[in-house]
Amino acid sequence: MNRKEFQQWCYLELPKLTECMEHSCTAIDLQGNVVFESKGENLFHQIQKRKIYVVDSQQPWRQIARTHKDWSVVLGVTVFNEKRQVAEMESLVDPTLESETDNLFALTPNDSDASRLTIELHRMDRKFCIVYKMEIASDWWKSLENRNTDVKRTVLNLLGFPTAQSLPKPSDLNEVRNRLTEFVNSKKQSCPLDWDLCSKVSVICYAIELARNRKLQTEFFKPKYHNVFGDVVVLQNALFLNADILTGDKPLKRMASYVGKQCVDLRPRGELAN
Repeated sequence: MNRKEFQQWCYLELPKLTECMEHSCTAIDLQGNVVFESKGENLFHQIQKRKIYVVDSQQPWRQIARTHKDWSVVLGVTVFNEKRQVAEMESLVDPTLESETDNLFALTPNDSDASRLTIELHRMDRKFCIVYKMEIASDWWKSLENRNTDVKRTVLNLLGFPTAQSLPKPSDLNEVRNRLTEFVNSKKQSCPLDWDLCSKVSVICYAIELARNRKLQTEFFKPKYHNVFGDVVVLQNALFLNADILTGDKPLKRMASYVGKQCVDLRPRGELAN
């Protein structure tokens, strides 16, 4: 980089970096230990002062946060996986945002440090969009399709059909559903702030639902359906934060019921649940 290029970089990027330093974020490792904290506040503690809800991508999350000031509203990973949400993220650059929605947060994984994955909780202030643009390029986000393949393999192994292209009728899977349900019941209380355990339990909940839900099986075996495990991620995020869920998605509601999570649908009337 020559002198002129460096000056141009400083002109374009330093203001962004300065704003990032003013942004409120807390990062923890996979066991819940704080590794980074900005602005002197632990956001994982802050959200616990209110009732916590993780939202799916179909909920009017910004309106919900403004209406329900007694809730901590958290946008989970699934929202950011939806490409159509990028423009909506851009709209968050709003001078009045911090005073209007101090109860709105975003949960994102970050693997920019090659030695470990950290889980970040961001306050969705007006600086968030800058940080979001930087992190969306993370390898964690780019490897979504590979992770989907791994999860599919895990689900089929859990059900006892590792190479299946279809599943038996639900009545033939009662025994395996009961076994998986017993495991979930034994682990669900230990999930908060344990990222790996939450991932495991949420995938098992999906397997239980898949074994009884023919429509879900159609989605599961559809090739290159990138959001096939969107519900799994919402549930995993809710388990991690010990939160309930804002959703109208019927399979997700049933999966959440396996771990005792409540679901609330706050979409406007006329929008049907899946």
